[in-house]
Amino acid sequence: MIKFICSLILTFITLSTASPYDTQSSMPVDWSINTIWSGSATLRQIDIDNHLKGINDDTFRVFTVQAAAPRMVLLFTDTSTALPMQWRCDTLEISPVGYYGACIGDVDRDGDNDLVYIRSATPYFLFRQYWNSTGSTWITETITSTTGGNWGMDVGDADNNGYTDDIIYSAGVTSSSRLNRAYWTGSAWQNSEIWSGDGRTIQGIAIGNFDSSNGDSNEIVVATAGSTTNGGRVMRIKWNGSIWDTMTMWKAPDNSSFTNVAIGNIDTTNLGNEVVVANGLGPGSMARGAIIEVYGSGTTWSQRPIFTPTASTNAWGLTVGDVMTTNPGDEVIFANSLGPPYEVRAVYGAGSNWSNELIYNIGGSSFGIVTGNVNKHRTLNQEIAIAGNGIIYEAEQQPSGGITVINTNQLTQSNIVIMPNPTKNILFVKYNGLLANPPHITLYNTAGRLVKCYTLNGFDQNQSYKIDVSSIPSGIYLMRLVSGEIKTTKVIVINR
Repeated sequence: MIKFICSLILTFITLSTASPYDTQSSMPVDWSINTIWSGSATLRQIDIDNHLKGINDDTFRVFTVQAAAPRMVLLFTDTSTALPMQWRCDTLEISPVGYYGACIGDVDRDGDNDLVYIRSATPYFLFRQYWNSTGSTWITETITSTTGGNWGMDVGDADNNGYTDDIIYSAGVTSSSRLNRAYWTGSAWQNSEIWSGDGRTIQGIAIGNFDSSNGDSNEIVVATAGSTTNGGRVMRIKWNGSIWDTMTMWKAPDNSSFTNVAIGNIDTTNLGNEVVVANGLGPGSMARGAIIEVYGSGTTWSQRPIFTPTASTNAWGLTVGDVMTTNPGDEVIFANSLGPPYEVRAVYGAGSNWSNELIYNIGGSSFGIVTGNVNKHRTLNQEIAIAGNGIIYEAEQQPSGGITVINTNQLTQSNIVIMPNPTKNILFVKYNGLLANPPHITLYNTAGRLVKCYTLNGFDQNQSYKIDVSSIPSGIYLMRLVSGEIKTTKVIVINR
């Protein structure tokens, strides 16, 4: 979730112009690292969300699973009323075999979110846990048995029916790896195969809207492992109303093997969201540990590396979120499972210009990372939850880091006027000065989702530009205005 700065003061910052392969940030921020919980066994996928104990439950909880003994299913809740955070750990289950996938979503569509998790070793099962408010306890339910170990899972409205979240998961390895969908019909659980695979292990799955030719509908993106003689594959899978339509977005060259995939609005030079994949091996610009952007629409897709490590690593933990105020879009955050170094890094930029910076060296393998409202006492941006080296960490940007006030053009608060604020239907944006490029405006809601984009073509100094917000629901929004190296952020309120 994007959490808004309640001040109406505008902040101006410079954008990075570093080369695509820099290993140091040109504008680093300060990071604070906190330990949520300390264990020793390998942790896998991690997720965060609220509404777990009812539709009115606004508490965000962190959920993860262990792959090795004692093989626990863990839920963490911050019980503090002020800083420092105080995390309670609930052990929901201890299993004789390990787990891999752990996701949160409303899979039975009762208004409450559920905990969904899946085994990586035999006997293979997909489970959910849900809160029973009558008995004040967690109830475990077996959704289905599976045909093999799990290496990737996501929960979301994959078929765009608007009714229930689907569970999209992989089962099996190499030639037996299959992509499956489990879903609630309203009376029973159904499970079916939606892609037979390409002969390699399906290792990354994400659900979201990244193909603009498909309108506002969600798609599934899948990334598969590869080898030195047969590179991995990135697939787009979508429900067309009657069948699951599959298309190869990118068949990577030999010596490429993808470990994970994520979706987000990381590149402001493209329309909508992009896909990012993490490479597990390969030479040159696709080196082991590289982060690669895949962008396009319909049948036309391109790719480019946006981060290449200086040492051989595996970026198994991969997510996209808004964790840096010094970057106008979302950032890619990854954690290494192979090292040293065992680093957590942020990658950010646009087009051909990308930079990155070290967030933390966790000292051991990480397989899970997620962004969200981890610290309820903080109102700057999203935080990061990291499952690494047997420990759950929280990382957050410190507000003092990395902000550079632009003095060229003598920008002051009076240079940009956005009014009226609050508003009902119309906003007027006026800039008293010269801008090098037409401004690009994005609106985000309090869930961190992109609501609307505007490009202010014809925008001139001392001229007002009218923005129609009549179709946007009442609420608090974050407005970002970007023009070349100038960025300004402002809280706006739509109130009818």
